[in-house]
Amino acid sequence: MRQKYLPYELSLDTLPTQFHHIPKLPKQLWCLGEAPSPAHKYVTFVGSRKASEYALQVVEQIIRDMAGFPVVIVSGLAYGIDAAAHRAALAHGLSTIAFPGSGLDRKVLYPHGHHQLAADILLNDGCLISEFKLAQPALPWTFPVRNRLMAGIADIVVIVE
Repeated sequence: MRQKYLPYELSLDTLPTQFHHIPKLPKQLWCLGEAPSPAHKYVTFVGSRKASEYALQVVEQIIRDMAGFPVVIVSGLAYGIDAAAHRAALAHGLSTIAFPGSGLDRKVLYPHGHHQLAADILLNDGCLISEFKLAQPALPWTFPVRNRLMAGIADIVVIVE
């Protein structure tokens, strides 16, 4: 069994087929935790960083309705909709993957305020994935790069607010 708190190079073969069709397929991916089965359906949530209460309730309801199905919730670990999606997945026993806009080293993991959320994801058999070098800080250009991975792994993308 792999140590969940040590980053390792993730084989692209362990990811769903649709991921292999993204533009500029990454040469390598880093992972903390255990990547879920590619046989699951991957649902990516994106949306506002300053989400309304209604939007947060919508995310919670959609994910609650997926509980018990072979679904993986994907998002970017950011504030707002991303964090709500990860937390709802954890609350309802669904696997979740976070694609931070940074490397996976604790010193640069972004946003810093979500270190506990990242730890909770790992404790509940989810994972964090990044194509950036481990010590790469979040910068304006890292987010569009990361966004193509979240879209590329998805069977479905849910945009909230």
